[in-house]
Amino acid sequence: MPDLSLYEPTFPSLLPPHKDGAINLYVNSEVQHHAHFNRQRRVVFINGITNRPKDHMDSCLALSMLQFCPVIGVYNATGSNGKGSMLLNTLVDVGECITGKFKSYDQFRLLPQQQRAGFVTELLEANPAALSLFRLIRHKKYDIHAHSQGNYITSNTLRAIRALDGSAALDGRVVYTYGSPCGGWPSGIRLINMEFCWDPIPNLFQITSIQGVLRSFSGSITKVGNGVSHSFLEYMKHNPMFVLKRFEQGDPLGCVKSLEARGVALWAAQQGNNFRRVFAVFQLVEQFHRVNVANVCHHYMNGYGTNLNFQLNRSPEGQALRQFLKKHANAYKQKEFGLVA
Repeated sequence: MPDLSLYEPTFPSLLPPHKDGAINLYVNSEVQHHAHFNRQRRVVFINGITNRPKDHMDSCLALSMLQFCPVIGVYNATGSNGKGSMLLNTLVDVGECITGKFKSYDQFRLLPQQQRAGFVTELLEANPAALSLFRLIRHKKYDIHAHSQGNYITSNTLRAIRALDGSAALDGRVVYTYGSPCGGWPSGIRLINMEFCWDPIPNLFQITSIQGVLRSFSGSITKVGNGVSHSFLEYMKHNPMFVLKRFEQGDPLGCVKSLEARGVALWAAQQGNNFRRVFAVFQLVEQFHRVNVANVCHHYMNGYGTNLNFQLNRSPEGQALRQFLKKHANAYKQKEFGLVA
């Protein structure tokens, strides 16, 4: 296994990326000294086309605030020069190239590992961001957040990893997509798709391709209304609503019938001490699904564990969530978890 320190940045950057494919670590200064900021965790972000270096940095910092952890940004400079160059002109389809040169994936895998790696690396070199992402995530399963055409890069990179290391190399990987026009993903990964109802990029894809039509009716996309918007910062601003929508159950016409309270609570418990994010979602539960609030609180408290009250008291956001739980949890649960004497 290669030395990952060659690709994984150690110290946070205060500057935008300086070149296509640059890898930087970004930490939001507003939350970096917070008692619950998780410095050990990392997530990866890759942007779409026509993003200037500062746009990329701003997106990483917004994601750092949401996730309460450092963000490794992989900069995709495609189209940022204002010349309108398109990503697909520089992104080689790894799968098609392999099956075009060899009879099958099985024949490709008979080659020595070094020869296979060299072949795939050469294919990815046409797009510096794709090559950087490949080197960064091949041997480490970060959660990936991909915006817009950055999803094409991510999908292609994951296909390259599968071609080299087999399908097991994708097991357990999680990709969060924002306004994605990409319809083809390798099997084995967990996709969490988010789109604004009137985001022009994924909507254009959905009405101009068979893949897009099938995807739009698959029920695999969480949609939120927000006017005509494709901005990643807008996706960050509306993230609590995307989380809530993921657990709403409705009929084919989109009329919400109920909320999967246990699912919301499990998601909240998995956020650890990111109480700011949990509280934002719970406020929406209170607003739109008041009948489910108590169940969500009870399942959340059980899922988090007996250390909850101690952690809640360590930050203003935690104390706000503590008051919310006291308001909605029954007296037995409040006493069990130390919310009352």
